[in-house]
Amino acid sequence: MSVSIMVLEDNASIREGYSNILRNTGKKTFHTEVLIEAFATPDDAIRRLMDPAKQSFDLFLTDIDLIGSPKPNKAGLDFAKCAKELQPDVPIVGCSGYFGDTDLREDEKKLFDQWWPKGSNIAKTAEMFGKVVALALQHKKDHIATDQNKAEIETPVTDEDFEGNGYRMETILPSENNGYKKPFTLWVRETSQEGCELEVVGCSALMAWGDDLNQAREVLDELIEGYKSLLDASDDSLSPSMLKARDFIKKVKEWP
Repeated sequence: MSVSIMVLEDNASIREGYSNILRNTGKKTFHTEVLIEAFATPDDAIRRLMDPAKQSFDLFLTDIDLIGSPKPNKAGLDFAKCAKELQPDVPIVGCSGYFGDTDLREDEKKLFDQWWPKGSNIAKTAEMFGKVVALALQHKKDHIATDQNKAEIETPVTDEDFEGNGYRMETILPSENNGYKKPFTLWVRETSQEGCELEVVGCSALMAWGDDLNQAREVLDELIEGYKSLLDASDDSLSPSMLKARDFIKKVKEWP
């Protein structure tokens, strides 16, 4: 499975760096291909969005202070508004070296599914990019379409839906090796073409892919560890699926 991400960033070196990190994060952490289309200006990005011959995206990552008016500015907000109108179900992640989310009005904050500052340390940056790829994968899972007719395939939402799509249940028991304090259940599907897919029952934001079950389990464990930062996030900063993910990781793991 691959995901498509648009990066809007006016600084060429940052734009290239973000693109490379997203690709590497997808490959190493999620075992998935991240396809990047990167743009320097909102106009170029919007023209791409309005091209009916090209595929839609799974996520938008946009800087807020962009070329086009004296810095610091909020030109990236205009792009976010347009993207929300053209592809309303696609998540948008905002970032800035000038603004924090407290500098935005409430209506501006609602444009974004996630927000993070530039200039964080290496560990924090890796964590943030992991969240970006996870959010794109969540969108991809919810909105898979065929290449030619774009007929949407519904994501399983009931036990019968999962079972009808080839999933089985598997329970993860606590152990010293995995660090979990309570058992939980996964939906598991394995195919020769796509490898192994996992999803925590009742928590669609926690999913993972791998070549086999063991690899997918390792990816899921890494994802749960990466979501540690959700513990300190406010409720209004998280989407409903991320709120469920936070409740889940609180329940099943001991956190310092």
